[in-house]
Amino acid sequence: MLYQTMGDYAEATPLLEEALAIKMQVLGPQHPRTATGFNNLAVLYQETGAYAQAKPLYEEALVIRKQALGPRHPDMAPNLLNLAMLAWNEGQMADALEHLRRTVDVEEMNLRSFLAQGDEARKRAYMATLTGSTDAIESFVVATASNLSGACTLGLEVALQRKGRVLDVLAESLARIRMSAVPDDQALWEQYVAVQTNWATLNLRGPGPLSTDQYRTRRAELEQEAEKITTKLSNRSSQFRAVLEPVTLTQVQQALPSHAVLLEWVRYHPFNPKAILKESRWGAPRYALYVLKPQGAPHIVDLGEADILEAQVTELLASVDRPGSLQGTQDLARNLYRRLLQPVQAHLSSAKQLLLSPDGQLNLLSFAVLQDFSGHYLADQFELTYLTSGRDLLRPAPLAKGSRLSLLVADPAFGTTTVTTRKSTSPASTRRSVDVDRGDLRFERLQGTAKEARDLGALLKLAPSQVLTQERATEAAVKQAKSPRILHLATHGFFLGDLPEVSPSVSRGATFDVDQRLPVPSGENPLLRSGLALAGANQRQSGNDDGLLTALEVANLDLSGTQVAVLSACKTAVGQVQNGEGVYGLRRALVLAGVRTQVVSLWKVDDTATQVFMGMYYRNVLGGMGRSAALQATQRKMRENQKRPAWAHPYYWAAFVVIGDASPLPNERLSSATKKSK
Repeated sequence: MLYQTMGDYAEATPLLEEALAIKMQVLGPQHPRTATGFNNLAVLYQETGAYAQAKPLYEEALVIRKQALGPRHPDMAPNLLNLAMLAWNEGQMADALEHLRRTVDVEEMNLRSFLAQGDEARKRAYMATLTGSTDAIESFVVATASNLSGACTLGLEVALQRKGRVLDVLAESLARIRMSAVPDDQALWEQYVAVQTNWATLNLRGPGPLSTDQYRTRRAELEQEAEKITTKLSNRSSQFRAVLEPVTLTQVQQALPSHAVLLEWVRYHPFNPKAILKESRWGAPRYALYVLKPQGAPHIVDLGEADILEAQVTELLASVDRPGSLQGTQDLARNLYRRLLQPVQAHLSSAKQLLLSPDGQLNLLSFAVLQDFSGHYLADQFELTYLTSGRDLLRPAPLAKGSRLSLLVADPAFGTTTVTTRKSTSPASTRRSVDVDRGDLRFERLQGTAKEARDLGALLKLAPSQVLTQERATEAAVKQAKSPRILHLATHGFFLGDLPEVSPSVSRGATFDVDQRLPVPSGENPLLRSGLALAGANQRQSGNDDGLLTALEVANLDLSGTQVAVLSACKTAVGQVQNGEGVYGLRRALVLAGVRTQVVSLWKVDDTATQVFMGMYYRNVLGGMGRSAALQATQRKMRENQKRPAWAHPYYWAAFVVIGDASPLPNERLSSATKKSK
């Protein structure tokens, strides 16, 4: 292996051949480790271009592993993937596609098993082992989809199965399921986890002291036991079914609204099967976009190098976040539209709603600001709904639980601050956030949130106990809430970036001394980097809490019956981006907490404009509009405000996005008085 890595194939070949001969003599020709010897030698031949010699060795290894370990053992997947890449290189595309299908089937079964156990770090580590195969599959699809039937379907199905998968598993965690399950289901679930843990351990450990026959028999027994429990759990509950059953393209397509189109972006490293040198096999990351309509086959386009796209996203966000020339912002928006959406424009002609599932840095973009070359914003043409993955369409409806009352928390009494404020360089008079170092967070009162509380309290017909302001707007009060139907938090938001950033001092955010800021500690949990300020935040004292509700704390809330959570603050949708897993911040935390739909912001928002925006949005929702349709109508009205012509700039109307369920709220009464009368 050392010689092979160094490129000294002449030295490597006889050593690999000798190792294989020893394994065959000592272990026998049908042992799994003998199969590894065949595979290793085949890899070397493939690297040197000796494809005719590599293929029979791969095939022999596959036969041995299937016989000794079973057709769904994890070692089958890399073997199948190697055969697929070899077939691709030789131009045998149909064979390559079939090998890739089998690879995905094996990996999906093992993925379900491994994700049933361990903490988030362990789950993410296992997902990382699939990065190479995912990139190879997407590379194959991009290269062949136009002339190979079924390739695009496979690639999209892989994206639907793997994007945001860890988040899904955590959101439907054992604790969540236990909370909603009857005792018999709890016992069954514990059996399922135990069986999957034993099965995964057996796969990782290998036969050990067991003979090949004993090992194969034990694996088969555990598989059968897991299948029986899975069937029982799936028959009992849609909640269990969502966790246990693999996602298929057909299921997602059937769940699409008739007027909607799903846009699923993937960020991948392109693989070149013909490259001899290892350093030439993987290219710079790129983006591809899948389009799925309610009927017909999916479509894919390659969007080009990720670095170029992400630089354009960064440039547009900087222009929107600090409004200046509207024309300059629109020029940037048109340029990004040309790269991101123009290649699939023909597929969107009949759509009224776009279901957007971004990847990588695209998670930080408000697609509403993109403009076509006729000057129309995307928000003018389509209702926009954001998803972690198209798999979100299969998310079961929440169980009826909790108080079913709504909760509004706004205008907290942050406490006194002695920090010297600086002149704002922003055209906005006040903002609801700033990026700050946690050790120097200071918060000024936001008058807009006080008026927001009064207006929304009246609009939603909330009792005084449901509107918490000033000293009552505490971290403890939010933590004690059990699945309020609507949760609205209007306050300062914060997000800790990795580097200092000069920002306005008076905002829906904090003030700080730039010279005293420190970078975020290396390796810190990203869910500690973002959060909301509540009562006592300036003194770091509010009962037993510090007044800073971090995303990590939000993730532990019980919001499994909450229809909508609105974070009326700045950058509440921003966080650390993990390719394939979305954004680690408040938006991830709300999903983990069980929220059905969230309304969150992608940049710093103006205090006054946000107060007006929220009033419009709630009136639209309460009037029966869908949750994202209500946002579209609100954005249009904000742009057309004759009294506030400055609000035509996207800074004022495009920051908020709807993530999750886009449908109208279920027809339930909102007020406590109504609840009591019922």
